[in-house]
Amino acid sequence: MQIDPYQPGSLRLDTEGPLEWYAGVRSSKQIEIAVVSDIKLNGLESSKSVTASCNLRKDGKYYISFLLTEMSEKDVFVSMCTDIIDNSAEGKDEKDALKKVSYRYRQWRRLMAKKSISILSDSERKGLIGELLFLNEILGERRPQAEVLDGWVGPDGADQDFVYDENWTEVKTTEQASDKVEIHSFEQLGTRSDHGVLRIYRVDGCAPELEGAFTLRSLVRKTRQKFAGDLDLAEKFDAKLSNIGYIDLEAYDMYSYKFFSFDEYDVNETFPRMTREDAAPEIVNCAYSISIPAIDHWKKG
Repeated sequence: MQIDPYQPGSLRLDTEGPLEWYAGVRSSKQIEIAVVSDIKLNGLESSKSVTASCNLRKDGKYYISFLLTEMSEKDVFVSMCTDIIDNSAEGKDEKDALKKVSYRYRQWRRLMAKKSISILSDSERKGLIGELLFLNEILGERRPQAEVLDGWVGPDGADQDFVYDENWTEVKTTEQASDKVEIHSFEQLGTRSDHGVLRIYRVDGCAPELEGAFTLRSLVRKTRQKFAGDLDLAEKFDAKLSNIGYIDLEAYDMYSYKFFSFDEYDVNETFPRMTREDAAPEIVNCAYSISIPAIDHWKKG
């Protein structure tokens, strides 16, 4: 989709799906996309750079508008509009399509509030892949899905990635041939009296035609499908992805990966780690590497 900010006016977009989409220019500093619908869309909230509204027209139809007011965010806005329109095309009818518009816009609004829009780096993608692999595994256990999702606390800023009543798990993802993992803080592996689990996934980039190859996007969609019967859980899942900086963009299909194996390690009082108790008070934080072969003694199973 292309929008020329120097040509005021509006035009009907040639889009698939049940919605009637328009792109418009109000001035050199304001561009928008809009839906004309028989159905009112409630609950739209504006962001710093996008004004969202739903107004009743004289003909009895509703004009649902997403207006960009900060032209410095034009590229992000165009990406958002394209994604929302494409996603709405999957709606089975007008009402369902509008629900998808609202849902998708809320995702973008959260992400735009967190950071500038860009795809995650390779190391960030691999890190998220490891967490999703673990999440999929425990979603297969006999515990409520809500409990599983609530325990995925890494995206919310917790010290470890997963925390449950019985223990915590820190997930690391590294290449198949790597002999070390990176620890980014004193707190990441708990305290001396705090026991947990370090799980290390082996994941490499690969050619898309390789057997077993997948993309981060396909893994996200596979995981989201497990919450298909509960919209609240699906939205909570997407909110956690937004906290990490992920939104479902086609660009993620460019990078394929293959999962090889994982190992678990018992992080107990003898496990080699740096904790807050080990450091002088003048040291406020630390990052360090752990040799994977050197911790074989603590491997579980």
